[in-house]
Amino acid sequence: MNPAIDTTSTIPIPLEGSRPLALKAVYRTEVEQEAVQAQSTPHAPVFNIFGNTYGSVVGTQETGQVLHPTFTFGDLEQEIDHRGGEDTEALKEMVREIHTTLQHQDSLSRGRLSEWSELMNRHGWITGAIAQLLLVYATTGQIS
Repeated sequence: MNPAIDTTSTIPIPLEGSRPLALKAVYRTEVEQEAVQAQSTPHAPVFNIFGNTYGSVVGTQETGQVLHPTFTFGDLEQEIDHRGGEDTEALKEMVREIHTTLQHQDSLSRGRLSEWSELMNRHGWITGAIAQLLLVYATTGQIS
């Protein structure tokens, strides 16, 4: 019994010749019952993975994903096509410039990232992807 959800009522029952008895009833309204069921709904599965899982399919039958060790510029181009919306071309141009800069081992001109800040704010998902690509380059020297 959950006192925050269950409601208790006492109903007096008169009996002839003796003192009245009380019947204690516990019930839930439909809304309260739905709240209890929502609390008991199982959460998404958690997968703990140890060791090399390259190319393995991890997930459920509905959400299985093939694991890749790194995110590539090609993957980023596909993601831009999928999520870029009206900024697709501007996002692609930004990624191309970063990719070209890394290929030529140049540095971005001072303040160049700040010119893209508004674009990156509108598409927050891309900042993590670019950061990952730059970190791979900084630690391995490889352009994926």
